[in-house]
Amino acid sequence: VAVRDERYTSSDTPARRIWSKEAESILKSVIPGAASLELPSQGVRRESTMGRFSGKGAVSLVHNDLPLDVDQACEKASRLAPRMRQQREQLQGPDGYKSLLLCNLWRPIAPCKKVQAMPLCLCDASSIAPEDFVELQIAPDEPGSLQITGLKYNPRQRWFYYPAMETDEVLVFRQFERAKGDSAPPVMPTFHTAFCDPTAPANAEPRISFEYRVSMLTR
Repeated sequence: VAVRDERYTSSDTPARRIWSKEAESILKSVIPGAASLELPSQGVRRESTMGRFSGKGAVSLVHNDLPLDVDQACEKASRLAPRMRQQREQLQGPDGYKSLLLCNLWRPIAPCKKVQAMPLCLCDASSIAPEDFVELQIAPDEPGSLQITGLKYNPRQRWFYYPAMETDEVLVFRQFERAKGDSAPPVMPTFHTAFCDPTAPANAEPRISFEYRVSMLTR
């Protein structure tokens, strides 16, 4: 685990050399209290056309990548943000941090010019009710299975997407947040899914996207 942690956070990769600096600047501009950011050397590249894909293709399932419980989230975050557990310990310490936060920076990347096939759709967190949550286990019978949070349909939910995103545009959304003390109710994450846009042309180029998750403490 220590070797994977070190590789995830310190390997010399394009994500580390280039994207981490831009991601840090973006996050500090939209989250003024952002501090102690863990900027990984790796992210997830996905490529999809108009169909439903598995593996590293677009995920056409409404979900959030972590459980909502803070203990489960820190345990399951080992693949997404290996140092969340240590950051949670820092949060409870005397350094004046207010919350633990995990954000996803999602963007199309070259050679994709414009996202038309399988764009990303996001649910307004204020339109979600706790009774909408569903715990999901991905590949429960296989090593390294994932526990994530799904969402039942509710007509009150409001969904949005940004059509025809280009490579100079980035979506930043919250996947986990917990305030110091752990007693407050969890902040709603941003549930999301890829979807087949009926307005997209039949010959739309494949979607190629990159997701980059950053855990941080806030002041």
